[in-house]
Amino acid sequence: MDKYITAGEAVTRVLKTMSLQVPVTISGSGDSTVALLWHLLGEEGTNLLDQSHEWQMLNRTFTLTTVPAQLRYALPVDFQNFIDDTGWNNTARIPLIGPMTSQQWRLLQARQLGGTTLRLQYIIERNELVFYFSPSAANSITIDYTGRGWIQNGTDPTIFTSRPVNDNDLVLYPARLITAALQNRWRIEKGFDTLASQREFDDALAAAIYNDRPKNVLGLSGRSRFPYLGYNNMPDTAYGN
Repeated sequence: MDKYITAGEAVTRVLKTMSLQVPVTISGSGDSTVALLWHLLGEEGTNLLDQSHEWQMLNRTFTLTTVPAQLRYALPVDFQNFIDDTGWNNTARIPLIGPMTSQQWRLLQARQLGGTTLRLQYIIERNELVFYFSPSAANSITIDYTGRGWIQNGTDPTIFTSRPVNDNDLVLYPARLITAALQNRWRIEKGFDTLASQREFDDALAAAIYNDRPKNVLGLSGRSRFPYLGYNNMPDTAYGN
């Protein structure tokens, strides 16, 4: 039933698979193997952020209120990446345009069209969110993003960090995934054969990504809300050609 486990438990499970002694405290252990696993746990948790998946447990919302004449705003301290098509101007009730590419941004500057539209265009530049023009009045902006805080503090659940500090800190990746990642990384560091452990990690990662969010169901029959397959979009003959 434990989908999520603590940092201490993650290291403990790997130690047990290797038939090694488990110390009373993981984070403060002086044992070289335990210390290495604790360090690798921090690295592997960060590596999983780069798996091109929006982990639902790491979803956050960036909220700001624009200031007239101010174009640049600091990104959240735990910013990893924005989630596509989630930027909205809640005051005007219209979506933001962005993040724009460098080419699109240069086009706006060349044509000088920013002040003639109600839409707010933005780009990410030097780790700041930059609007092309500033509304004359304060506007409420929200954008969903993936945070880097994959560790939830074991004492204060409102605190999230990118590395474990104490044994009771909660890892926000599925238990099977983080233990498989840690065990595989340890074998890599030690120069051991990783064929089986890499396969276990790949399977755990695929399962974690699949189970992380519900899936949209697209029906192919005419009974579905949208008839993707039916007499309106199928030829009279030559099926399969």
